[in-house]
Amino acid sequence: MSSLSSLPTQSLYNSLEDVRVPPSSPRATFTNWAGTYVCRPCAVFEPRTEDQCARIFELARREGKTVRAVGVGHSPSDLACTNEYMLRTTKLDKILEVGLLLDYTFQSSSALGPLSLHSLSSSSSPWSFVSVVPSPSDG
Repeated sequence: MSSLSSLPTQSLYNSLEDVRVPPSSPRATFTNWAGTYVCRPCAVFEPRTEDQCARIFELARREGKTVRAVGVGHSPSDLACTNEYMLRTTKLDKILEVGLLLDYTFQSSSALGPLSLHSLSSSSSPWSFVSVVPSPSDG
């Protein structure tokens, strides 16, 4: 992260250009699933990597902006709404690893946090099934 703090602000802007949603795009406006809450943040980002997320947070820190992360908009509240920065997590939906036992039966998998159940179950992977088990840290 220290390398990001020494990066010129214009370089941060340039490096995030391909993950910033154009203001003219319908994705630049957030609407929750029920259509009861709508907001138009000053900037919406759709990062694909952890490094891009770190750059978004560094830019927000420099500009004194709050970053709100949002998934697919299933919240029935205005929790995701902001007029500052929005980070859409929908492009962070990658399966990182699938663990198999010696007989090739499924054991476990790892994915980036915002992987939706829809993305997992509709993947072209032979493991396109879902079994959700909360981790001990989930309470």
